[in-house]
Amino acid sequence: MTTEQEVANYCLTLPGAYEDYPFYTGNRTIRHAGNRKIFAIFFDRGEGPFFNVKHDPIRGDFWRRAFPAVTPGFHSNKTHWSSVRLDGSLTDEELHMLIDHSFQLTRPRVLQHKKTRPFSTPRLLLRPLSYEDMDQVYRLTSDPLVTKYMRFGTHTTMEETRQLLQEYIAEPGNIPFAILEQETEEFVGVFVFKAYQGKSYSVTTFTGPACWHRGYAKEVMEAAIPYARDLLKAESLVGYAMGDNTASCRALERSGYLLEQTNYYDDCPGGVHIYRLRLREGGEQ
Repeated sequence: MTTEQEVANYCLTLPGAYEDYPFYTGNRTIRHAGNRKIFAIFFDRGEGPFFNVKHDPIRGDFWRRAFPAVTPGFHSNKTHWSSVRLDGSLTDEELHMLIDHSFQLTRPRVLQHKKTRPFSTPRLLLRPLSYEDMDQVYRLTSDPLVTKYMRFGTHTTMEETRQLLQEYIAEPGNIPFAILEQETEEFVGVFVFKAYQGKSYSVTTFTGPACWHRGYAKEVMEAAIPYARDLLKAESLVGYAMGDNTASCRALERSGYLLEQTNYYDDCPGGVHIYRLRLREGGEQ
């Protein structure tokens, strides 16, 4: 790798990485989706391209002694950052090592809800959702077919998806899951418990068109019931569905949810149905 683009391309293969241009100078940076921390920033001052990476002080001192192309960080804390010249003297493996260390040093610490546990259906596995799923989530949220009935619009940038992930993962009371096919381990969707009123949780789920009409939504909704009742100690679950989204309405009804009310809005003439499944006698009214 001898160009900025080649290095940036490698950085963007790392989980949850995205490109940003936050400075008035227009320098490209590569950040983590989860905490927005930069782990690579690029410069070109007319003497060839170079980029800065973060490191622990001992490792940084060793790198500067071992590699002439690694020098104290330009416009950075020189104890913790170094500049790496792309002059061809470093192999791709050595560049990967420098970038990977910076990535690991700055990656977000994901604090999972204490009640987050993987669970499964006959065909699906639900594991905790993470910022490293951002590319896969964006593949869904950027699809107008998927977002047609969601509360958020079609995403046109990774930043929009990052903000949605941050809401799902960081908001107190939310318990988010990635949905995977057990046989292929392919990422196919998202499921979220959200703390609702009292001891209730609302549920949100979406998958890609390739998974529709296969009964996946019903499987997830049914598997969520014992999880909510036994682990979350929830008294009821609440689901929302637009009135003209017959597939979602049907999945909720087949899972035992009962229609409680319908709210109508100017931009939603079919209304928004509110369903509830009571898990305990006298569960939230």
